[in-house]
Amino acid sequence: MMSTFPHLPWMDTRIAEHLIRQQDILLFGCLTVLAEFARPDGKISYDEAVQIFTEAPGMNQQKAETSITRLVDAGWVVQMDQTLAIAGYGSSIPPRYARLKPD
Repeated sequence: MMSTFPHLPWMDTRIAEHLIRQQDILLFGCLTVLAEFARPDGKISYDEAVQIFTEAPGMNQQKAETSITRLVDAGWVVQMDQTLAIAGYGSSIPPRYARLKPD
């Protein structure tokens, strides 16, 4: 099955459903939004991510920061100082968090 997420080529419907069940649809949406705005290396500044999230209806800075913390806690994003890196960005191999079966 082909991915509809160009920056996350490993993503397909089954994996998307798995991630939504693992956390929730809000966090899944945050991941896909970050992937769209990330640089070609899959990184985005923390401040830019907060700004992007706060532009969404119903979001504020606190909710945006909480969403980023949840992305990091889930292992979907890695935080290095003020930079966020999306795990599995640009790869055709699903990152560990997206695998349907444990290693």
